[in-house]
Amino acid sequence: MNTYDAEIRVVRNNEGKSPGSNGGLWGTPLPNHFCFLTSRTDGKVIEPAFDFMCATYLTRAAKPCLKGGRNTAPTILADMADFHHYMDASGIRVADITSAHLRGYATDLCHSKSAATGKNLSASTVNRRWSTLTKFILYCMRRGYLKNVIPTAERDTKRGKVTYLDIDADISGSGSNLLITALDPQTLDLLLEELGPPVKEIIDQTVVLCEGATTDRLMAELCLHTGLRRAEVCNLKLTDVETMPLDQLDPVSELPVVIVGKGNKARNVPFPVWLLGAINLYVNTARVIAMAKRQALMSEPDHGYVFVHQVGNARYIGSRVSEQTFDRHFAQGRERFLMKLAKLENNAYYRMAVAEAITVHALRHTFAIIKYISRRLSGDTQPSKYVASILGHASVETTENIYLNSAVTYESKIRERIRMLNEQRPHMQLGQPKAHPGT
Repeated sequence: MNTYDAEIRVVRNNEGKSPGSNGGLWGTPLPNHFCFLTSRTDGKVIEPAFDFMCATYLTRAAKPCLKGGRNTAPTILADMADFHHYMDASGIRVADITSAHLRGYATDLCHSKSAATGKNLSASTVNRRWSTLTKFILYCMRRGYLKNVIPTAERDTKRGKVTYLDIDADISGSGSNLLITALDPQTLDLLLEELGPPVKEIIDQTVVLCEGATTDRLMAELCLHTGLRRAEVCNLKLTDVETMPLDQLDPVSELPVVIVGKGNKARNVPFPVWLLGAINLYVNTARVIAMAKRQALMSEPDHGYVFVHQVGNARYIGSRVSEQTFDRHFAQGRERFLMKLAKLENNAYYRMAVAEAITVHALRHTFAIIKYISRRLSGDTQPSKYVASILGHASVETTENIYLNSAVTYESKIRERIRMLNEQRPHMQLGQPKAHPGT
């Protein structure tokens, strides 16, 4: 069987070229971070997937640039790779695709398991993959790549008419629904412990930062307390968090940090003062040590990213933590947390924790819901608008319909924490850093 055996290739240092007629690489240099599919079997570029990625995610110029955010194309290509693996399993090529094949893929999507959680793919992932496939099929039809006609239709949306595949495919059977839930407070506390020692402690109305914070713990805290996406955390630069002296500021007050997110759109994200202090402490201690080791081994200039590998071999020490690595380390912490729960007598809590979608992105969901509840309790009559601006949503409806539907059920769990924080706030001050035992 002539399979695609697809794997993802990412352009580094402009070494990629546009493909020639024999599948080799030549011609116009491809921009850094552009990605495409090649075959593990012969190393050749897989078309028409390559043509689709170029037409959709590259500008038309002598020296093309990426369209959209740096992480958009890799995400879409991962969806493309998943469909090519499905074609391999079905024994078909792009030219042979029929409506029946597409309906079969829709069914597979609704029953596929996430490698990160071991559970059914979330509704958002299913919808994104189906959207990617729809764009790909429509492109192939326009270019004449398909032997068979795939029926299409149009529907009106708030953004205009949208073309969809009219093939009676049902992607509503995903095991996860669109109701986003926040992580249980107890789950959060125990999970963060598995990622490293505390970042801060509160002692006699004083917020005390703790030395020896691990990269994994601090990155998770950043997602939880700012709502940043994992890619935004990984891409945080030293220049982003350079700020005024924090000593005289209320540690639970917030300072705006400019974050460039999806579509290269900038937004102001409030960072708690204590969290900025924790980042500064990490940069001036753990990061300095890691970068010194990297400099001694590789003699490379500082790349400027905040979060780096603190341990590892010469290839990784001091290098930027990637999104995939962040996900993997977080998943490992989750498994350690669940294994400890499994040994306890509290089986009810174990079952609840297993049922939770404990992922890096769940920290963003939790932030959104907590911030929404907190703003509403403080008298904000339109808290969803505030939350949408922080999260970087173009539409408030996205925030209301997806993120905040579960706020009512979660409020009883988090309301007491919010009340206690508001009572403490007028008396808080930032203390001197405290070393963890053994650091």
